[in-house]
Amino acid sequence: MQTITASTDRARDDAPGEDFLLAPPRSAGRIACRVDPRDLRRLNLYAVLTTAGIAPWPGDR
Repeated sequence: MQTITASTDRARDDAPGEDFLLAPPRSAGRIACRVDPRDLRRLNLYAVLTTAGIAPWPGDR
């Protein structure tokens, strides 16, 4: 069984075959954008349809 470990030591991270966890993303570094509610509903609909096995066609509105 292989154990996954977190390491901040760069010398150990460069070792071949060594697994390490990635640091979580910094939310302060994200791009601030606002999605129109109509577009958000469309994205949610596409996600539900795709999960159900019905992929949207290109150009669907």
